[in-house]
Amino acid sequence: MEATREAAPMAASASSSSPLHIVMFPWLAFGHMIPFLELAKRLARRGLAVTFVSTPRNVARLGAIPPALSAHLRVVPIDLPAVDGLPEGAESTADVPPEKVGLLKKAFDGLAAPFAGFVAEACAAGDGEATTTAAGFSRKPDWIILDFAQNWVWPIAEEHKGLIAEAMAARGIGVEVARNDDGLFHRDDVAAAVRRVMVEEEGKVLARKAKELSDIVGDREQQEMYLDELVGYLQLYK
Repeated sequence: MEATREAAPMAASASSSSPLHIVMFPWLAFGHMIPFLELAKRLARRGLAVTFVSTPRNVARLGAIPPALSAHLRVVPIDLPAVDGLPEGAESTADVPPEKVGLLKKAFDGLAAPFAGFVAEACAAGDGEATTTAAGFSRKPDWIILDFAQNWVWPIAEEHKGLIAEAMAARGIGVEVARNDDGLFHRDDVAAAVRRVMVEEEGKVLARKAKELSDIVGDREQQEMYLDELVGYLQLYK
């Protein structure tokens, strides 16, 4: 049983004729949960069984699953454990000031055991007789798609902290702000990065490449093709 930042296969269930069962568990920030849920809906529309895991308050704020998708997409809430100093009811980065995100992460890490219990229960159910309550949910999870913050699932190397910025810089659509040895930014370095993008000649090249990328991201037909390719990958390597 494996899990990675993007997606990793789990042991295939006995019933190969049922749809793939995908489990998703994003970091507790709406900038993560909303895209994950949108991906879950797209996969559900393609007939896959998708279990979306989050905390009760976030589940409520994300809204109800469209009835047309309810047979293929379910939401499983897991209670966030209490942590000293974390405001009551805080279940996302939108609920806490920046200096308390570390406490939210500590609470998030406390979900390791209940999430492991959920996965174990799902696998045990998949070993038994198949039910017809919902297409694919009687099947063991074939894949778990996780986010960057679950170091209790798959240790993330220290050098990956700047992964997104590094990727943007490598593609020529952004610059990475210099960090101190402890990973923090200095305001002068932030100002220098902004100057490179907004004032210097380099910024024109970055803007052109960013426009090219936005055209790709905004191409709905191409994005649907990518999703079809993703489904094919998940089915091939389950």
